[in-house]
Amino acid sequence: MVGELRVCDFFCGAGGFSEGFRQKGFRIVFALDIWKPAIDTHALNHPGCRHAQMDIKELDSAEKIDSIVPDTEIIIGSPPCVAFSYSNRGGNADKKEGKLLVEAFLRVIAWKKKKGVLKYWLLENVPNLRLHMKDAYTFNDLNLPGGDEVALRVKGDIYDSSDYGAPQRRKRFVCGEFPAPNTNNKKISLGDVITSLKGRKNYVNDPVYGYKIPRERLSDHYYDSTIEQWRWQKTKRLKRDSGFFGKMSFPDRMDLPSRTVMANSASSSREAIVLPGTRKGTYRSPTVRELASLMSFPIDYLFQAASIGNKRRLIGNAVCPALSSALAEAIARSENLRVPRFKRPEGDIDQLMLNLNGIKIKKNKQRDKKPYTRFAKHIDYLKYGGFRVELDNKDSDFIIGRIVWTARLHSSAGRDRMKYVMADSDAILSLLKKNHYKMDGFLEDLEKIISRVPDSSAFQIQYCSVKKEREYLSPEQALQQIKKLVEKHFPRRSYFQKKVTLVPGAFTFYGNKVDELKVPIQFIAGFLACQRLVESTEKGNSFRLSYSNVPLLYKHV
Repeated sequence: MVGELRVCDFFCGAGGFSEGFRQKGFRIVFALDIWKPAIDTHALNHPGCRHAQMDIKELDSAEKIDSIVPDTEIIIGSPPCVAFSYSNRGGNADKKEGKLLVEAFLRVIAWKKKKGVLKYWLLENVPNLRLHMKDAYTFNDLNLPGGDEVALRVKGDIYDSSDYGAPQRRKRFVCGEFPAPNTNNKKISLGDVITSLKGRKNYVNDPVYGYKIPRERLSDHYYDSTIEQWRWQKTKRLKRDSGFFGKMSFPDRMDLPSRTVMANSASSSREAIVLPGTRKGTYRSPTVRELASLMSFPIDYLFQAASIGNKRRLIGNAVCPALSSALAEAIARSENLRVPRFKRPEGDIDQLMLNLNGIKIKKNKQRDKKPYTRFAKHIDYLKYGGFRVELDNKDSDFIIGRIVWTARLHSSAGRDRMKYVMADSDAILSLLKKNHYKMDGFLEDLEKIISRVPDSSAFQIQYCSVKKEREYLSPEQALQQIKKLVEKHFPRRSYFQKKVTLVPGAFTFYGNKVDELKVPIQFIAGFLACQRLVESTEKGNSFRLSYSNVPLLYKHV
């Protein structure tokens, strides 16, 4: 038999969890979410389902649960993961609200399970969630009648959606009561998705499910998603030359499943997926339809939202239907239910309030940064074994307009293992000369760079302003010039293995205590250049402040 088991979907979002179960013949009878675009999208693709737009925390008693939520054999849900994600403040975000939502979901499950109808339940979230869930919850824990008796035991595992047919590496924690799913040996790459959605003359193939539809029935795909140059340059640096993390591909590799699709639509972030553009030297973001296929949504699944940002958010927050489908199939087999052949979604493209096809996406112009914007960057692409030379303005007091630039030689990459060294330029130069390095040519070229560095306040303005004074360097430009200087006088091929030893005294060590530090010569040369730059900002070389720049510096926090 098919469809005898009914499903409730909480935090339903765009309906990725529901879609996987629908594909395997289960009947989605109820879906709840607080966000209207989520309810609208779920309703468009699952028209036979009853929907409730509300906060799940309102279901704070057994009576309220039964008044709204029908009895079903299966309950699925994916609470908002932003509080638990490592991408949010390194995993250190406030988790109070996230825990309340998880407990509200478990309250519904515990009560329905106690009534004896519920047979299976599944909770999907980021892997970090398992560190914040109990092994067992009592009825008291969930504000339900039943005292200290255990209401639910939590068991789960980490699943990667690419192991179940999704063209995306997306690891998620799934816990509850359900049989283990079977993996899918078929691997679909990012390139497979991009190529498939280019289509033929009259139709487009679904890269995951294999069926085809007429080109004109494919929504949210035929528009210009080119990334502005200043954005992709920032993204490239974040991916290829991060101060704390390893290198990533830029643009993304086409021969592997994509990296995790994020709800944040920013194209100037380390997590962004970047594709080659239509013209050489340009880059673009995936279209909304490409993102949906990377999540393993069918190509005619529709996203009902009035903006491109909300469509991306619907997709990035969803459960991958391919993983959901594998979980649903495991349940169907354990119940001896016949698994049906794939059936396309029921949504009608003509009901979309916004189809992105043919629309002109507004390109954002680079804007001035706020005058109190912090700066902390190392010399471009000069990083090895945790060593890097960083220029920053962290010691500034922006309230009174006191700008302080600092050079630090870092010796570790992890935020929790931060170590750095500070010294004046005379101490660094003395160390280099002591080790018999000829510095005359280096110092002459360095002075040419320093001559173009203004005083500390004007240097901050050069950083914050889009329109810069051509006579002087910005902090980013200065670091780029220092990189070229180091490569010219201390090329990697000749100085990669040569090191000098730093000891406390003339060099001040911060962070973990060490007796000495052996540092490659390239980094000492870069350290000297940055420290000379810092000292020059304290003395002057100030450019004349233009009318537009004067108020920029003195707009206080």
